[in-house]
Amino acid sequence: MKGTVKIIALLAGMVLISIAALKIPLPGDSSRIAAGQDKLSIITPHTDAIRNEFQRGFTQWYKQKTGRTVGIEYLDPGGTSDCMRFIKSEFKRSPQGIGVDMFFGGGTDPYLDLKKEGLLERVVLDSSIITPIPQNISGIDIYDKDLYWYGAVLSGFGIIYNKWVVNWLHFDVPREWKDLADPRYASWIGVADPRNSGTMHIMFEIILQAYGWEQGWKICTAIAANSRTFSKGASDVPKMVAKGDMAYGLAVDFYGWAEVAEAGEDKVGLVLPENLTVVSADAMAALKGAPHVQVAKLFTEFVLSEKGQKLWFLKKGVDGGPVVQELNRMPVRPDLYTKYSSMSNIRQDPFAVKSSFRFDHELASKRWMVVNDLFGVGLIDYNDRLQKTWLASLKAKRTDDPGWGIVPVSEDSCLALASGEWKDAVKKNSILLEWHSFYERKYKDLAGEFHVQSNR
Repeated sequence: MKGTVKIIALLAGMVLISIAALKIPLPGDSSRIAAGQDKLSIITPHTDAIRNEFQRGFTQWYKQKTGRTVGIEYLDPGGTSDCMRFIKSEFKRSPQGIGVDMFFGGGTDPYLDLKKEGLLERVVLDSSIITPIPQNISGIDIYDKDLYWYGAVLSGFGIIYNKWVVNWLHFDVPREWKDLADPRYASWIGVADPRNSGTMHIMFEIILQAYGWEQGWKICTAIAANSRTFSKGASDVPKMVAKGDMAYGLAVDFYGWAEVAEAGEDKVGLVLPENLTVVSADAMAALKGAPHVQVAKLFTEFVLSEKGQKLWFLKKGVDGGPVVQELNRMPVRPDLYTKYSSMSNIRQDPFAVKSSFRFDHELASKRWMVVNDLFGVGLIDYNDRLQKTWLASLKAKRTDDPGWGIVPVSEDSCLALASGEWKDAVKKNSILLEWHSFYERKYKDLAGEFHVQSNR
């Protein structure tokens, strides 16, 4: 009966997604655009703090550079995955352009996907803007060599932990991702739904690539089993850890550093797993058919200029820094780390860190949606069943059972699905139903096996 309810809920969700793909006005801020102003429309998963600081900084810079005023309209459909769904559905309706100038934020992988599908506008910047920025960091592109997208800022991914809670519970300081699979940490780990959060998706993708497909899924499954809840946004997790509601959480660096700065280094720590994580660009690009492509080009130029980069890096109130709220982000220009290190909360220069781990953004981009759906069905939709089974395996001392790493699709098949069935709604929905049945059986069988052993 419960399985039937889940299937009905899944089908209902698919209908809602289809409805969402229609042209529905998004909550923007068109009040900022006055008659006679130049215009710029941006779809973004970025927070209000980032939007407001760059709206203020860009409009002032634009006035000084051009003598004209500009108004920005931000469009906000939700997280990165929501933005991508909207962009792609709109281009299906209107292949030559969707009336939106830019996509701003969401990592790198979505931009690789959009470029491959021909949905980005090439933007060539003056060499004076590009020269101070390395083309890549540890082998990962900071900007597209063909100039279709540019990294606006860098992101690092790691584990935030509450030092007081860890000490009180006699837990360990985390060093790498697999540490969070420790069954002692059941209900003490915070994560967000990767279907809504692009940064959370990247962290789970890093785990899959760092440990390999089978071992990676085993670790991801254990982390999901140890989770307290799956929040909608990645920004919620560090806050809950800092408050002591959870001991550990997956965190993008800037959310982690913000909590470390606010709570104090004696209370909160942030670990970027050595040789098991990646520093990558959080990108921006002009969309195909952008109605105000020249304004989009100037926005890109501003974000990459020293003035724009200082907004990411400096403390609030410092000359050239943010006015309302610190952003605590790592700039893409290496010179800022030496010039302004004393004026920032960031204590790590990503260009000085060497790592042997090579993250494959092309692979991550290709299988993004399939991995999201696999994670959603197996580890979130069935999370209550997963956690009950995990507790049963804990009592049976079987949390290392290889069955935890089994998923209904191999790594090669996952990639094949991404380029095939996942582009056909009917075939995709049929496979999703098969996955629901797979996890229904998997957790039932594992629970029965662990229950039998624990009662011997």
